[in-house]
Amino acid sequence: MINFDKAFIPEKSFEYFSSVSDTEVFVADSGMCSFGVTNNRQLIAYVLFTVGKESSEIQSISVGPSFRRRGWGENLLCRVLDFSIGKGCGFCILRVRVGNYPAIALYEKQQFFVGRKLHRYFDKPYEDGFEMVCYLE
Repeated sequence: MINFDKAFIPEKSFEYFSSVSDTEVFVADSGMCSFGVTNNRQLIAYVLFTVGKESSEIQSISVGPSFRRRGWGENLLCRVLDFSIGKGCGFCILRVRVGNYPAIALYEKQQFFVGRKLHRYFDKPYEDGFEMVCYLE
């Protein structure tokens, strides 16, 4: 589990990192990709995703508690969607807890919709999930 810093840090000190470049070629079993935001080498937000021939899949997206509601999650989500479009993906999928209302609102803002409900998909604690889909243009 990521240990996020709880102190506020001025935005001018933030840096982006990426495990991908525009020249990389992806195939279905390419492995994990990431975008993130750090401050003084401390991770404050990240997204992990995979990119295949036809789709991308967000595995995890997280923003440290004291950095939420500042646009970091939306920024990282948009980077994944733009990157996926650039790789020729037709859609992006992710899974989210049904009770994670802020995340669901963020995803819906970026044109994701609920594709199906997943019974007891998450554990610790057990909770249903939504599989959400976004068609890319």
